[in-house]
Amino acid sequence: MFHGRGLAVGLFEPLHDLFDRSLQMIRTIPHLALVPLMILWFGIGEEPRLILVAMGSLFPVYINTVGAFATSIPS
Repeated sequence: MFHGRGLAVGLFEPLHDLFDRSLQMIRTIPHLALVPLMILWFGIGEEPRLILVAMGSLFPVYINTVGAFATSIPS
């Protein structure tokens, strides 16, 4: 999911301008601050844990994919 978006954002400057700022803003929210919201939205169980782990692992993949394609493709 995020590697496809990272590919598109890394290759096309208009998509970079559209998506990157909003994703970077979401990335700066500490995961510990999201725990109460996840419990309210999804209850106590596996779902909030999986979502927090997915958020923690998908943002580095997105950032590295954007960086790789933005620097490897000549403009």
